[in-house]
Amino acid sequence: VLVFFPSYFALDDAVEAWKRSTVWSRLERGRTVVVEPRGSADFRTSAQTFDAAAANGSAVLLAVCRGKASEGMDFADEKCRVVIVTGLPYAPPRDPRVRAKRQFLDARKIASRKNG
Repeated sequence: VLVFFPSYFALDDAVEAWKRSTVWSRLERGRTVVVEPRGSADFRTSAQTFDAAAANGSAVLLAVCRGKASEGMDFADEKCRVVIVTGLPYAPPRDPRVRAKRQFLDARKIASRKNG
């Protein structure tokens, strides 16, 4: 099972909440649960743990959209039977690149109305 979150913040928040409740213990029942680490140094170990657990039974990988696992791992055959996406990683509306893109598109729209 693969569960993708829109950010590391959302992933960490869910894991913390699940560990405070019964969700985490139920999730671990009969499965190996692997959480994608933020650091690249720890990623290889996490990927190997997930691969071994998936090959031997049941594994759950909690990862981030556009993160190391989603961009760098092959989830063929027994590694992936279910994918859950908890949210899409949209850029914040106040991000300078988002504002610049919005201004460009608005100006283009106004220009097309004048010419069309």
